[in-house]
Amino acid sequence: MQPPEISVIMPVYNGALFLDDAIQSILNQTFTDFELIIINDGSVDRTEEIIQSYHDPRIIYVKNPSNLRLIKTLNRGVKMARGKYIARMDADDISLPERFALQRAVFESKPDADIVNINAFYMQENGIYFREQKSTINLGPEAIRHLSVLQNFISHPGVMLKSELLKHYEYCDDESKEHIEDFDLWNRMLKDGCICYTIDKSLLYYRDNNNSINHTQKERQLGRMMALTQSLLQTAYKLEIDPESLKIILGEDRALGYGILNRINRQIDGYFNAVNRSHTLSKAACKEMDAWKKQKIVLLSLRSLPHCNMVEKAQVLAYLIFHLNWFANKQLMKFVGRAAYSKYQKRIATGIPAKNEPELAVI
Repeated sequence: MQPPEISVIMPVYNGALFLDDAIQSILNQTFTDFELIIINDGSVDRTEEIIQSYHDPRIIYVKNPSNLRLIKTLNRGVKMARGKYIARMDADDISLPERFALQRAVFESKPDADIVNINAFYMQENGIYFREQKSTINLGPEAIRHLSVLQNFISHPGVMLKSELLKHYEYCDDESKEHIEDFDLWNRMLKDGCICYTIDKSLLYYRDNNNSINHTQKERQLGRMMALTQSLLQTAYKLEIDPESLKIILGEDRALGYGILNRINRQIDGYFNAVNRSHTLSKAACKEMDAWKKQKIVLLSLRSLPHCNMVEKAQVLAYLIFHLNWFANKQLMKFVGRAAYSKYQKRIATGIPAKNEPELAVI
């Protein structure tokens, strides 16, 4: 029997609430030469009943004997995959119909591609869309390789990889990598020279599920990301970012003031200098990395505002104006507009009134 071009790996644990939408979005792909490996990881809800209601020959249903958890379940799917490429999919997300066709087209047009990443739309658990993941810059492979230690750019539920590579690297089945298995995988692959391209288009609806690891294990996840990042920086560059700054860079929401923002800026610059001493970076990569740094600081500043007192808010604004010159930078202004608009949209989606706030529009 001829193997399919793409193997789709979808683990599911008690995912009955959104599973139908996820499965249907894969079966509706315009590129049809795939197998959909659905692995039921010991669910006790209607998950099995829903999967067995489908009779599409492309579906391969597997049931774990007990709850093996995500990493073992993913690796089981990787071993089973017969396709030239492996696509990931989560049981609560929705893939747009042209996702596989566009990702495969990148592999066909760029022989050096190892990973094809996508952007995503974010939606509330109830299915209401509130923002798009896209930034105002689309990072190239070189910038992604060096910045991935500071941010997880690759959309795990929307990624497609060369099968032979994922079978070689696999997900690291170690407790220290639980909840950050994708962050660890990308950094191992990119460190070894694997190439990641990102399609500058949103091809997935990512559901902000309140029961997801990003919510239920946020502190543990953040702590493990910090430990991994510090280890990678120490090994590659004999460098350490101070823990307070690194925790904020990796996603901690907290009040920020002038001093903290200035320190974060210096810490990132220190990392960039270390990279420059070890690698010959192209002008394009340097420009993209600098643009990422500015947008990162703007985003951290905006996210911190609800936690800031009036003095701290004034300090944040002063830092953005005098150090990043963001009012004179059209890219940054566009990014600020998107970030502010997405915050407003999330309030609407969750039913929280925007008190005395005008309607915001994307710039």
